[in-house]
Amino acid sequence: YALSQTDFALSLLKSQSANKNICISPFSIMQAITMTANGAAGSTKDEMENVLGMDIEKLNNYLYSHRSEISNDNVFKSANSIWLKNTELIEVEKDFLQNNVNYYNADIFRTAFDKTTIDDLNNWCAYKTDKAIPKIIEDVSYTSLLYLVNATTFNADWESKVPDCNVGIYDFNSADGSIQKIEMMNSDEAYYICDKNSVGVYKYYEGRKYAFAAILPDENITLDEYISALSAEQLREMISAPQNCVVKTRIPKFKYECDSILNKTM
Repeated sequence: YALSQTDFALSLLKSQSANKNICISPFSIMQAITMTANGAAGSTKDEMENVLGMDIEKLNNYLYSHRSEISNDNVFKSANSIWLKNTELIEVEKDFLQNNVNYYNADIFRTAFDKTTIDDLNNWCAYKTDKAIPKIIEDVSYTSLLYLVNATTFNADWESKVPDCNVGIYDFNSADGSIQKIEMMNSDEAYYICDKNSVGVYKYYEGRKYAFAAILPDENITLDEYISALSAEQLREMISAPQNCVVKTRIPKFKYECDSILNKTM
């Protein structure tokens, strides 16, 4: 199961534009698509299962177990909802709604799909993400009949804090060859990861339930070439077996937003 999820995540990464910073949550996308797949049948269901890596029934149970693990988690939060247009033009199967309530704890709303719906949906998203995502839609199409929404947020402190005296301004080499002066934190980390084309570091968050993995391709290979050649097996092997040793690390401070339309990707 874990390998198929890693393969799905890598496929998403490889499908994105190489000319911009990318921030995607395969976990969030997987939930939204699988909720949708609970309403599919025939060849549509077969195609969706092929993309998702396993049949819907198994995936429901697999993702349910994940949701159970984070149900009382203050660091990693994920919420789902289904918004139905209040119209006689559509009759939603009760089993579809019940499956998404049972497996994904989805909130169900029947609404007019007007300005009030926009405000309500954005307020729901802001509440579920502790205002990390204050707005998710700008308008509602008059032809739309149903929205399935996932909102996921992660917010954690490092297990070992980096003191201010270890933060400084250094040269950062961008992918296009340019050099920027930016703020970086210096630290001695305890876990090293690598494969034949890269080196990296594994850094735990407080509580050790989650970790940050940073991977740096070798100088003789571009980032695009590295991602293109990376396999799910290779990635899982690398991050599943970090080596315990001293790793001198310099991590840049960064902040960015990413907005991706996944229609063509899917």
